[in-house]
This record gives sequence, structure tokens and C-alpha cells, in this order.
Amino acid sequence: MSSDRKQNEPFDDPDDAAVHRVCSILESVAGGFSPDSEEAIAIRDAATAYIVVRQHANLKAQYDRLVAAFDGELTNEMKDDLRRHGIDPDELDAYSA
Repeated sequence: MSSDRKQNEPFDDPDDAAVHRVCSILESVAGGFSPDSEEAIAIRDAATAYIVVRQHANLKAQYDRLVAAFDGELTNEMKDDLRRHGIDPDELDAYSA
């Protein structure tokens, strides 16, 4: 990391910034409701779902780049290593089919 960058800038990545922007908007909408209201809870759930979907899309894109770097096929050892890290390559491959 270059010395002129702040170490704790969490939204340097455009995808991260987009998630932060959308969640900020949802937070401001939720602020118009009582914190325990069905509306506020639904908005918080929507924000959580949005984050999970974006994380999955980013993981899939990174996985696709990894596969492409190895001429379209990962070895069994590489797949096992991904599984040890909680990543299911078979599931990610299924999204490409």
C-alpha cells in the first residue's frame, strides 16, 4: 500500500463504495420509521440481502478470473484448498452453466 493512502479507507473499491451508498440510502429511509417497526426491519433485511448478493457476485467474478488464469480448469488440489477456506467451487461453477 502506498504511504499516501489512508490505511483504513474501507470504500476505496468502487463496488464497496456502491454498497455503502445504497446502504446509506436505505438507512436514511429506515430512519423515517420506528426502529422496531416492520418497515424498518424490512429495510434492514433488504440492506443485508443486498450486501450478501453483492459479495457473492464479487466472489464469483474473482473465482472466474482465477479459473481463467488456469486455462479454465482448477486442479483438485486447488478446489480442495478453496473448500478449506469455505468456498465451494462446484457451487460457483454451477452459476456459469
